[in-house]
Amino acid sequence: MPTGYALLYSSGPERILPAVFTSYLGSGASGAMFRSADGRHVVKVFTDRQTANNEANLLKLCLDDPQIRVPTFLGLYSNTRQFGVVMSYAGMAIPDIFCAPDEQQKQIISILKSLHRNGIHHHDVRAENLMVDHHGVIRIVDFDRAVKSGVYCSYCPDLEIIEALQECVDGHVQGFDTSPYT
Repeated sequence: MPTGYALLYSSGPERILPAVFTSYLGSGASGAMFRSADGRHVVKVFTDRQTANNEANLLKLCLDDPQIRVPTFLGLYSNTRQFGVVMSYAGMAIPDIFCAPDEQQKQIISILKSLHRNGIHHHDVRAENLMVDHHGVIRIVDFDRAVKSGVYCSYCPDLEIIEALQECVDGHVQGFDTSPYT
């Protein structure tokens, strides 16, 4: 990540930059991700200020509800051309939502229901956006497509994921194999 970033706002007193974000993690539709040299933080770099602000604001809002497990938002930085949302490292992406252990599927259901209770619709729930840490704790990431309440969703893909995961969990509880690979 280039130098010369100024803090736009943070969620606390800790100043992260200048930290060295040396490990490239990947790119998505709206930004590229880099991990810090010490492994504790991640920065998502955007070129669009509005998208960066939306991601930062929703991450910060999610921290108010302990049922919504997200990386800890640490700050929004800018060098006038790019915007960096800095957050805690959340782990590795789960391999497959529907083949995850029941406990992880239950965590995903809980996170999504809590998001909706708080008026947040993620709209991009997939394995790549669900991180699991070494304790088995799931966190949801990537809020660039998410919307806050007041925005009407005529079709919300989050609800389909909740329903499908609930069917998987219920099927496993009843002794049925609901894996798509059988």
